[in-house]
Amino acid sequence: MMNLLKETVLKKRASGEQFEEFFKIVFGEIEGGSQTMSIEEALEYIFTLFVLANETTPAVLAATVKLINDNPKVKQELRREHERIVRDKTEKDKTDLTWEDYKSMTFTQMVINESLRISSTVPTMLRMVEHDFHVGDYTIPAGWIFVGFPSVHFNPEMYEDPLAFNPWRWEGFSPGLTCPLVLVLDYVYELNLLSCRY
Repeated sequence: MMNLLKETVLKKRASGEQFEEFFKIVFGEIEGGSQTMSIEEALEYIFTLFVLANETTPAVLAATVKLINDNPKVKQELRREHERIVRDKTEKDKTDLTWEDYKSMTFTQMVINESLRISSTVPTMLRMVEHDFHVGDYTIPAGWIFVGFPSVHFNPEMYEDPLAFNPWRWEGFSPGLTCPLVLVLDYVYELNLLSCRY
């Protein structure tokens, strides 16, 4: 796919055809003289956005719905938490859900974290290692270009029973103060889960 994308872009540039919308912005950086990114970096950026926009969100949502549906105990606890929030609203503030309501959904947050762990929204990282890179006792050899993040999310040294959907594993993280971290590449890269508080 990267080769096809590169071939298409190079043909457009050679023919003098103007780029439209999104491509115009990305390649304007290169052609405008600022040269803030190389053509390879621009292509990687475009590819990443295509993947993130079209693949991850529907996949994570579908996986989350299935995981919840396949786990009656999780579904029951979610229902209990949400019904409590609705019940506790006074007549005066019986409005739609507020940001404060969302922040009080501790179990919902645990389900989100566990869903993101199991159905990772960052499937790969397309970067080439230019020289051997040492991570503790492990060496990532020069030339490697693929890192599969989900493999870390299923590491039994990091997660007990990693194949099980278990939102309770996130108990103890304080959602109001901090966001749980997924440790990628054995503690070298910390990826905040998308459900952090802003």
